[in-house]
Amino acid sequence: MADYSSLIPESAVSPKELAQLWNCTVFQVYGWINYGIKRGDKKVFLEACRLGGSWVIDPVIAEKFISEMNPGRHQPKPKKNKIIEQEAVTRASSWLAR
Repeated sequence: MADYSSLIPESAVSPKELAQLWNCTVFQVYGWINYGIKRGDKKVFLEACRLGGSWVIDPVIAEKFISEMNPGRHQPKPKKNKIIEQEAVTRASSWLAR
């Protein structure tokens, strides 16, 4: 089983930062956000929040995207929706405070 922990950002990141981490182009990241990518019989999207005119990707969402892109190889621990929501708000707030 592959270890994707090095691909998960430690805090909320911009598409440019995620592209650098994942060694791809920023255009690919925007494509995954806007158009998704076909995997099997479904389309997988990279979810992102628009904050103050900039896109922000939460680490939990990045991990979910990696998991959906590689089914059966990496399964993140399920978290309750309220916990995920609170973590996302906290990370987004700290990202905006930079």
